[in-house]
Amino acid sequence: MPSEEFEDNYRIKWITERSTGKKYAVLLQNRNGPCPLLAISNALLLRGNIDIHEDMSHVNEEMLIEKITEYIFRANPLLREGEEEVVANEQQNLADVITTLPKLKKGIDVNVRFNAPDAFEFTPELSCFDMCRVRLLHGWLVDPQDPYSFDSFAKLTYNQLVDLIITASSSDQYGHLENGMDSEECSNRQVIAKLAGDFLEDNPSQLTLHGFHALSSAVAENEICVFFRNNHFSTLTRRDGKLFLLVSDLVSCAEKLARKAVGSW
Repeated sequence: MPSEEFEDNYRIKWITERSTGKKYAVLLQNRNGPCPLLAISNALLLRGNIDIHEDMSHVNEEMLIEKITEYIFRANPLLREGEEEVVANEQQNLADVITTLPKLKKGIDVNVRFNAPDAFEFTPELSCFDMCRVRLLHGWLVDPQDPYSFDSFAKLTYNQLVDLIITASSSDQYGHLENGMDSEECSNRQVIAKLAGDFLEDNPSQLTLHGFHALSSAVAENEICVFFRNNHFSTLTRRDGKLFLLVSDLVSCAEKLARKAVGSW
């Protein structure tokens, strides 16, 4: 059993930017894997929003959350000034984020929509990304060049899509035409459910070709954000028109490689 102390600490790898000679801290995965807290922290470190002293080789979760909280307070002036009601609302949002941040050291439930890289069902956990001004993106997208599929289910969440497929396979609903649906409506739903099932089966990597291109267009040059794929959260950037993931495995600690290119699928 891993100790709680180990799980709450992250090893630091120092990298140097060739063009500037500036050193950056990269936090490496512990037993919790590529968790949201790690990805957000690395994004803020690479952007220079938070910092870690060069003498440090490890950082614990408590210090990370403290640094992230301080950054949120600095980056959101509405927490300090403005109309009383607005300030109170923002302060409550910050309090909620502080409560939620420790949950991000492990995986969280993310319910994507299939129509845009930034399309997700809102949850309190995702508000942490918003307050940190770090975008969360994905590439599990339906191609608009298949207009029937796109119009039929691209705006649904993953959970809604699974429910649609399960419901369509129910002989109670489609064999006996319950719930007041006529045969044509049942047939249409079965067709949509078949297309949705094929989409999930054909794209187990959760990155489609259209999604890759949409992601490339969505990420600005030198932007640093977080990429969600197969329940993993990775720090993502774009350099010279290409997408790169920050390498944060523990095995990379002694390697010079700091980032790797994102494949199309």
